[in-house]
Amino acid sequence: MFNLRHRINRILIKLSYHLKISRLFSMPKMLSLDPTNLCDLKCPLCPTGLRDKTVERGSIKLEQFKTIIDRLAKH
Repeated sequence: MFNLRHRINRILIKLSYHLKISRLFSMPKMLSLDPTNLCDLKCPLCPTGLRDKTVERGSIKLEQFKTIIDRLAKH
């Protein structure tokens, strides 16, 4: 069952891309979740490293983190 769901999701991703559909009908293939943006490094491609003032500095609450992981776990 996992393989079928995974394959259908990949087809939806490719279809959305080729048809230039901006609304996603699929789950992302990959997720990068930053639990905090409290960092002193100055990475040139990172909003935190560039000191982007539009993003409030802080950490994600553990409950929010668990909720995100639980929602995406089956995908």
